[in-house]
Amino acid sequence: MDNSLLNRQIEIFFFNPKTSIQPPNEYGVLYLLRRDVYRCLGYNTDTWIVDRESIIWPGAMTVLAGIDLLSKFYKGDDSPNGVGQRFKDYYVKYVDSQNSEIIYQLRNSLLHSFGLLSKTKAKTYSFSVLANHDRLVEQYSDTNYKIDLFTLWDRFEESIDKYKIDLIDNDLLKTKFMTMFKFYGAVKIR
Repeated sequence: MDNSLLNRQIEIFFFNPKTSIQPPNEYGVLYLLRRDVYRCLGYNTDTWIVDRESIIWPGAMTVLAGIDLLSKFYKGDDSPNGVGQRFKDYYVKYVDSQNSEIIYQLRNSLLHSFGLLSKTKAKTYSFSVLANHDRLVEQYSDTNYKIDLFTLWDRFEESIDKYKIDLIDNDLLKTKFMTMFKFYGAVKIR
């Protein structure tokens, strides 16, 4: 394993979203994703002050896409048939040991329908969302859930640090990371 290449890839991918990079340059996809979440949630990325109204649905969609992205790296796999299990495995390990199915269904409802309803063969999930830094998931009935999108964002950010620590200490995770990095790790912007 080329450690200098791996270290450079890790640096690019996990680059602090509060640090500005000017084109032309190579940008880590996670860096760009996190900057977009901040923008969606009202931050001015020049001053890092909240100075405008949040657009929380696109922010939440970006967080959920971020969990998808990180799950590919964590599993070293991007097969279309493994999306749900990959998402839930990363979620349980790094975000929250409960609620993986509920948050996966929120992901499906927002990313596939820009809505708050998701159906499986066995169950219908109906969501309401808020942004108060409250409990992540509150269940009202067998099918109704309230999700706090700011808490989800906080947990996502914490998961990034946890995954990075594991990545640095685990050769198998490093191999999986390098496998996915060539496809999903960085983009060049001119």
